[in-house]
Amino acid sequence: MTDSHIVEDQSATATFLADPATHGGAPVERIDTHGAMVFLAGDRAYKVKRAVRYPYMDFSTLERREAACRAELALNRRTAPHLYLAVEPIRRDAEGRFSLGGETGRPVDWCVAMSRFRQDDLFDRMAERGALGTDHVEALAEAVADFHVGAAQHRDVGAAAMRWVVEENIEELRENPALFPTD
Repeated sequence: MTDSHIVEDQSATATFLADPATHGGAPVERIDTHGAMVFLAGDRAYKVKRAVRYPYMDFSTLERREAACRAELALNRRTAPHLYLAVEPIRRDAEGRFSLGGETGRPVDWCVAMSRFRQDDLFDRMAERGALGTDHVEALAEAVADFHVGAAQHRDVGAAAMRWVVEENIEELRENPALFPTD
């Protein structure tokens, strides 16, 4: 992620969520993507949308990040209701103290609260240790196909209208050559 896409400093929020004291002393593991920060602690995971603006993804305001968290919860509860629990505010009170959820203080960010699952159950980890079988892949393919069968069709979006997606992806890949080296 290039700094030009970051629109707000979220370091105080990240420091708060990375602190084991926030999670009853549980150790915290942080996973970063171009669009989110995920904090794994105890039996929970907390996903915060990064304050970024891309042509295809805009989390540049507190309101947009809250809306994106609520949309993610609604979308993903359809297939994983046991994982997606709630949207929680990250609040800061008048004395500058942070809290997760609750009613005291004003929201300074939002997160999706989830039940934590074993990272060893991710397909990439299973593949690394030789535990990913064709039965897993076939079950996933069937679930995705079923999901697509029931999805709404948008025939008004053609190749020309989607060209910007491809062009933006190419630009992002050029900005991050370590992801996909060309030599």
